[in-house]
Amino acid sequence: MIKRILVKYAMKIITQGYPGKAIVAKLLYDNSYSSIEFLIEITAITRPPYAYCLYYAALLAKRLKIYRISAIEFGVAGGNGLIAIEKLAKRIHKEIGVEIEVYGFDTSEGLPPPQSKYDIPYRVQEGFFPMDVEALKNRLENAQLVLGDVKETVPTFIKKYDPSPIGAIFYDMDYYSSTMNAFQLFQDNDSYYLPRCFMYFDDIVGGPWQMYGNENGELLAIKHFNTQNEFKKIHKNQNLSCRASQPWHHQIYYYHNFNHPQYAQFIGGTTDQKIIMQVLKLR
Repeated sequence: MIKRILVKYAMKIITQGYPGKAIVAKLLYDNSYSSIEFLIEITAITRPPYAYCLYYAALLAKRLKIYRISAIEFGVAGGNGLIAIEKLAKRIHKEIGVEIEVYGFDTSEGLPPPQSKYDIPYRVQEGFFPMDVEALKNRLENAQLVLGDVKETVPTFIKKYDPSPIGAIFYDMDYYSSTMNAFQLFQDNDSYYLPRCFMYFDDIVGGPWQMYGNENGELLAIKHFNTQNEFKKIHKNQNLSCRASQPWHHQIYYYHNFNHPQYAQFIGGTTDQKIIMQVLKLR
């Protein structure tokens, strides 16, 4: 009863924008007062799009009776995103029993030269977002850095690292060309992926000067990937898009491999309705 009352008032502070929102959200997260699923729902968690993809990828894996998966970040830069993934992975493992390996791809030298006008050269340039490799390695616990241009590191990644099935991928590549090179990952053996993967694209919303659209950057890469592949598709989520109360709700996509041997495997019901009802009762 006391826990329920505490969560109820904490949620009011978070959802209604009262002072102390960040402190209360951290308290809920650090002390495990609520599930990650619930914390995502009320946006009381660090990097909610990362949490969303990681949590539901792990939950999907568990329903497929897979208890170890991989998560990948393309475009690590300073490494704060990768560190957040590590921390979320640890919490998710504790909560639902699925381990998550973490890999981060980056040139370590910043962005490579733009390859064409579709790489949005009017907004980003060669050398943007460099990495201090040694400083980042000292901050990481278990995540592995895969350094070099993705057009060279992605084709050899599976053979070199033998990762657990990939379930969540985060793209912060800026360029059309780099994103297309990263998509080469899906050419490997199906056993290295979940039949459906959760994806986050950082560079598809932006502001008035990015002017992202379906004909440049990451969105153009998604368009061309879908054109080039008959049975592998990347599409925008619908469950979050219909709510669209936050920018990241537009940045979650799903990868479907319709020929994956487990694609049609029944995964049971969903807890979505339970979580929604929990939120409604606390309002």
